[in-house]
Amino acid sequence: MKNTLFILMFLLAFTRINAQTNIANFEAWHNASVIGQLATFPVPNGWSGTDSLFGLAGTFFGNGTQCLPGIAKETPGNGGSGTAMKVMTVNQPAIDTTFPAGATPTLVSSAKLDIDQTTFDFNYIGGIPLNYVPYSVSMWVKNNVVQTDSTQIEIVSVEGDDNLTVAVADTLLWNNLTSYTKITLPMKWVDSLIVPSHLRINISSNSNGSDTAFAGTYIIVDDISVNFPNGVSQYLYSSNVAMVYPTEMTNTLQVNLNVGNKEVLDFYLYDINGRLVKRITGLETLNKIDVSALKSGLYTYQIIHNRKVQQLGKLVKD
Repeated sequence: MKNTLFILMFLLAFTRINAQTNIANFEAWHNASVIGQLATFPVPNGWSGTDSLFGLAGTFFGNGTQCLPGIAKETPGNGGSGTAMKVMTVNQPAIDTTFPAGATPTLVSSAKLDIDQTTFDFNYIGGIPLNYVPYSVSMWVKNNVVQTDSTQIEIVSVEGDDNLTVAVADTLLWNNLTSYTKITLPMKWVDSLIVPSHLRINISSNSNGSDTAFAGTYIIVDDISVNFPNGVSQYLYSSNVAMVYPTEMTNTLQVNLNVGNKEVLDFYLYDINGRLVKRITGLETLNKIDVSALKSGLYTYQIIHNRKVQQLGKLVKD
């Protein structure tokens, strides 16, 4: 991502020289007003993306250059509903002779992406708060690579403001995946005695160690979930508001809200005749529901917020 970092360093220097407002956060750059223009690039559910640097560059020079977003919503998402997140390498137009641009990869992160404006160091801040020690991270992926390119997924659990690395997972995807494929990355412990506070997931349309990039390479991800040793799983990025499992119930049903969800949600479980058999008002973050007394058969559920259905599905009781 040399093109991205070069523009980044120039823009920050330009910002200081011209006494412009200090904009050091990538998420803010997605809607940055500079010299009377607005660079508006999509932010995936509060995550951060480097594509906005090019939008910001175009507004600085004010020459009408239409920079392209490297993040897009992919419809449908996994399972045919909702939308997924598409991270792409795109041919950025030349802003002027200083910035020839060309094939430029995009990085998306669940953490805030910041730049030290003195050293130009690339920093990650925060991430997704953790309730448990993560065992692995799963996601559904489509992948398209051009020539010798690859995409990359990097997962790091950290502790505290010092960004102490606790566990990591990393993979390069070299093959094309034309349909959604589930991959699970086990966390490799650096220090098993420390409980992490945040999880950072970085998704790139190009390998961090690569010196080349090819336009047309992309990775699509959906239904990212974190899995814990006690068997509990939780969505980190999904169109669904909760992870409801197992679909074939025996004695218990787990209903775990999407990480970061702040809505008040209610859960309704109906039998095949439409009779309400379970109701949970005001779901907790993690919910373990006793279904041992239910008869065998087909059931449906609804998760509702302010009388509107946010999620529904089918379950089977053994």
